[in-house]
Amino acid sequence: MIEYKGYTAVFEHDEQEDILGAWVIDTRDQILFEGRSLDELRERMKKAVDDYLEHCRERGKTPDKPYSGKFLFRTTAELHRAIATEAAAERMSINEWMEARVRMAVRERQTKYKTRNDQDELVIPERDPSDVLT
Repeated sequence: MIEYKGYTAVFEHDEQEDILGAWVIDTRDQILFEGRSLDELRERMKKAVDDYLEHCRERGKTPDKPYSGKFLFRTTAELHRAIATEAAAERMSINEWMEARVRMAVRERQTKYKTRNDQDELVIPERDPSDVLT
């Protein structure tokens, strides 16, 4: 993954063409770019995102925000009850409890697969320690 101006792109290597193809995952609009090296891919991402933002500005369109911080989670009534019970037992709201669990799962995966940003740091931002289970 690479990031620029709050947008995140993922990429894959096309062995046949020996090129890295990438796309921004944070928008409904398509932002695609490619490069032959990670450095070139970063530069191409900057240009692609800047072009997207300029295109939106010229047309009076509000660019898609990378993420709002909200998402809908659907589950069974039984799991909903179990989540509510666990959250209450820890004196947390369901939202706080779910955020803590998802944060732990993301951190575990990023550590396992060493998913890091340009500064070689884990990508998930820290929150106030009282908001996160340890």
